[in-house]
Amino acid sequence: MAKPSPQKDFLSYQKGGPGLARACLRLGSHRIGEALFAEAMLFATKARELGVETPENELNIAACLMVMGKPGEAEGICRNALKTEPENRGGHILLGQALMALGKPTDAAKSFQSGLNLGTRDGEVLIDLGLALEAAGDEAGGADYFERAKSDHPELFEELLNRADLFYKRFLNQAARETLKRAEKVALRDANAYLEMGLAYFIMGFAEDAEKHYKTSIRLRPTLEGYRNLAELYEKSNDLTKAETFARASLQLSPDEPSLNLVMAHAEGRQGLAREALARYQKVLKGAEDGAIRIDALNQTGHLLDKAGKTDEAYENFAVAKELIKKNDNFETVDIKAQHKGIAQMRDLDWTGKIPVPPPLDPDFAPGQLVFLIGFPRSGTTLLQEILGRHKNV
Repeated sequence: MAKPSPQKDFLSYQKGGPGLARACLRLGSHRIGEALFAEAMLFATKARELGVETPENELNIAACLMVMGKPGEAEGICRNALKTEPENRGGHILLGQALMALGKPTDAAKSFQSGLNLGTRDGEVLIDLGLALEAAGDEAGGADYFERAKSDHPELFEELLNRADLFYKRFLNQAARETLKRAEKVALRDANAYLEMGLAYFIMGFAEDAEKHYKTSIRLRPTLEGYRNLAELYEKSNDLTKAETFARASLQLSPDEPSLNLVMAHAEGRQGLAREALARYQKVLKGAEDGAIRIDALNQTGHLLDKAGKTDEAYENFAVAKELIKKNDNFETVDIKAQHKGIAQMRDLDWTGKIPVPPPLDPDFAPGQLVFLIGFPRSGTTLLQEILGRHKNV
């Protein structure tokens, strides 16, 4: 018999009837794997209401509570699940994570060790145990587990970076940062690893963390890429003096390097040095093979020409950039026909009449903590996300 797919389970959820409880259980597990914790909580809670009392479903709820910042509730659920199924490896690990969040590293280490003792090779548990020992004051013991995680699981660093990226795309910024901190424990003084982490922090908008990791990478092994990324970070952060300092220093070693000249051109343009910036953008376009660099240079050239009143020349640059975007796999394009088809399929499912009632608000929730931000055009959403992402309480 074929294993039910998430799509079939979701149809069962919409239609109701026999098998609904198991469908909700499976959907909860699937959504956790996709880092869609709000949906996971909805399905797992529904499964519980329908009589599913398995450790798997209870641990799904505990995992969601952890992301919601409720480790105390998660701890209680984990302990109850382990009473039913003492050798549930995931339960021990999740309990350890809850105890760590509650400031109980010694107890957390015992839980992580229990998970390891169940025999499954898992590099992330080694990191968890190392972090618990480190927090409990045993730095040497923690370092041993970090070293073991790196040597036994060489793929772990990239897996953690990918997971951090997934969390970021789900707007789970705190989870993304915590995952990157875990990745750092297996980087172990590797210059390229710190460079990758710096780039990840930069993409997620954590400028201070990006700066720190870029500088660590340069200190371990100075590279043109490291200096270029640091210069780009300063330019994006509006610290044009530092951006020029690092870009000029690197350009002395590689005067024709397109990405460095691009950073310099951006800085010159933002300081009102339009003639110098335009000349440098032309230099970039003559030497750059990378499509993204060429697109950026063409667009910025267009903006400068537009400000100078040369609209026809500006249009030509924008048009060329648009054609390059169409051919570049790194730029996502929208298939309008596919979107219309998807909307029609959702309409046919009549899903609007089957949305479950949301759970009641937490009694500790204060109305003053909720703010609605409305009226932004589509082009303003990225700016809004950047603003909100920089506030520690959002």
